Amino acid sequence: MFCSAPTCGKRLPLDGNFATCSSEVGCAYHFDCTTIVERTWFQWSGRQRSNWVCPKHRQVRIYTLKRKPENNLCGPVIKKTSEELDSSVVPALLNEIRPADPLPTKHQEQDNMSEIEELKNFLSNLINSKTNEVLAKIGVLDEQLRETKKEIVELKAENSILKTQNERLELEVRGLNQLNRNKNVIINGIPESKEENIPEILTHLANKVGVTVDQELHIDEIFRIPNSKPNVPRPILVQFISLKKRNEFAIAARIHKPKLSILSDCLREVDPDIPIYINDHLTPANSEIRKNCNSLKREGRIFGVQVRKGRIYIKTSEQEPYEGISTTQQIEKKFGVVFPKK
Repeated sequence: MFCSAPTCGKRLPLDGNFATCSSEVGCAYHFDCTTIVERTWFQWSGRQRSNWVCPKHRQVRIYTLKRKPENNLCGPVIKKTSEELDSSVVPALLNEIRPADPLPTKHQEQDNMSEIEELKNFLSNLINSKTNEVLAKIGVLDEQLRETKKEIVELKAENSILKTQNERLELEVRGLNQLNRNKNVIINGIPESKEENIPEILTHLANKVGVTVDQELHIDEIFRIPNSKPNVPRPILVQFISLKKRNEFAIAARIHKPKLSILSDCLREVDPDIPIYINDHLTPANSEIRKNCNSLKREGRIFGVQVRKGRIYIKTSEQEPYEGISTTQQIEKKFGVVFPKK
């Protein structure tokens, strides 16, 4: 695009730093070639710029407005021809009206092609540069991802080892806790009273099942322990000094299956048919295992459940041998069940 001023006609800047007339497409000026100041032009809003008229077209518009036909209410409208125009105005207007922009010369076409080629090269270099930057970043991220995956694999392996070690330590601690309880028995089913003499009850019970138990020689501690069930007598915990005496008493009691009737000499007003249970003093974990195994036994999936030295043993049929159970997970895996977690 070229400047519309008759005294200029030079190419306008490509950055749009020039004034455009709203009266004719392609009518534009350098700021030095027209009446509008560059600073004023860029201070205007877009609407003000779109309404700007150059001096040439402004004169034509003023003259047209002056010569606009008027409505004559009393008679016909009088139309004036160009012959009635002021002889001094017409030549000036004709001189101001510039013909359409001429076709670009060969030199101008070459300049345009050169500018287009420069723009293409610039855009191509820019795209290549940005593409290389993106590819480089992708390469860095890919390397970081490989390192992260490697670390995850190592952490999983380490976690598996730690999990195995933790399970083994847990079993060892549980075994030590159970070992400390193996000399104890829990007696359930004996009613409570304020005047009760628990050592005397134990001695009487042992005599009835055929075992001699002396409090001074055989018993370390004997007392009732808390019970979570309301209206149920608290169990009696007996800590034997000797594991041999403890086993002798426990085996004899399980063989005779005593009831409260054998304690009628030291207990009054009790139901003689209520059974007395002598159980192993298990850790909470082993108690939970025994509870779950008994649940499967009631469902018919386990044939027998035994407790030996604080460890739980089961068998699924009469012909099979007993198998030791160490964890609840072992039962769940064997029978395909999931027990609720506490």
